[in-house]
Amino acid sequence: MKLYVTRHGQVADDADYFDGDAALPVGEVPLSKLGREQATLLGKFLAKRNFRGKILASPLIRTMETAELIAAETGATIYPTEWAREYFGDQAFIDSYHGSTIDDLKKLFPHVAEDATLAYPWWSLKADTHESAKERVIEGVDKLIAEYKDTDEEFLFVAHGASAGAANIHLNLKRGGFLWNCCIGMYDSKHPENNYGKNISFLPGQMVTANARRALTFEIPEDSTAPLGIQIPEEVMQTKKFKLLHIGDTHSATYMFYKQLIRLVKPDVIIHTGDTADEDKVSRDMEARDPYRMKVKMLADILKAANCPIYWIPGNNDLTEEMPTLAPDWKIVQPDTVLEIEGATFCVAHSFDQLTKKADYYLYGHGCVGKSREHELTLKGEDGICLNNMWSIHVMTLPDREIFHIETPD
Repeated sequence: MKLYVTRHGQVADDADYFDGDAALPVGEVPLSKLGREQATLLGKFLAKRNFRGKILASPLIRTMETAELIAAETGATIYPTEWAREYFGDQAFIDSYHGSTIDDLKKLFPHVAEDATLAYPWWSLKADTHESAKERVIEGVDKLIAEYKDTDEEFLFVAHGASAGAANIHLNLKRGGFLWNCCIGMYDSKHPENNYGKNISFLPGQMVTANARRALTFEIPEDSTAPLGIQIPEEVMQTKKFKLLHIGDTHSATYMFYKQLIRLVKPDVIIHTGDTADEDKVSRDMEARDPYRMKVKMLADILKAANCPIYWIPGNNDLTEEMPTLAPDWKIVQPDTVLEIEGATFCVAHSFDQLTKKADYYLYGHGCVGKSREHELTLKGEDGICLNNMWSIHVMTLPDREIFHIETPD
């Protein structure tokens, strides 16, 4: 079985909704315009993967609306699911909350399955806790897996920060940090090597949110050594040795992570192996070019703070001819170039198939070509070590050539 896990789209911030709306139960909040766009893009992402399974959605309006927009793209059916609900920790709120019946939800959302049922009230009449919500979700997920793990059934779990977060952690999909609106994770019971979490590749950086929090404008505290939940090794931060930082395929929603990485690591040289605003496919989408330009300038400002040489290799979705204007401090290097740095040689490219020259190390990205990071390290045999930024960010100290792998933010 495959179980996809997502959080609802961004919610509306109109204060009037918090006082109730004639079309919605008191206490319900609908999606914002951006939230609806996020859910539609997620639906298109799943449609490309031929998802036609059942959508298990929390019965609150924001999750049901997210599920409906996904169902409109995929043709899937929705089953309102009690154990997917948000937790209510305020007794006064619970006392005034009326919720939606299954008949209400069928009228509002055309893709609710005809055979869907929902006991009413489906929420607890006593205040929940975060821990009780976690236990409820784990029990529901485990029952689902126990029943379907040996089948080819597919499910999408549409929930909230607490409930989707609990499922992600329980299934070992989420590594930490924020659970972005409409980010997607996938658990495959038959092929666990395919599991992933918090994928936002289908969302442009300016569309990545955690409700009111926007990824592009969020600042990570300067003293955080685990930005977005990713621990930066103490040795990397403290060493006085020469440090080479290798990054690439950078999604603009994670630029604030790289800003903090630069602050803490203080690299002596940076190598970026292309696809600078990875979500903007400028090679085939002309409308993505203006957002791409803005984001590249933003990343250039972030990396400039390192005050060190920056080598950049063009990716398949980069505007190479514009880079001297967008990032004038970067040194543009063509694929399959060999750089000599502190006594070591590095053959650099955007993708593995562009690497032909002999070197001590091969730096690239674009896609995973090995079965695992450990397998990919050895793709050039004993004569060279392959470092793919899709598996991790790399920091190498020189001249001793010790390599540190830092998780790539998602």
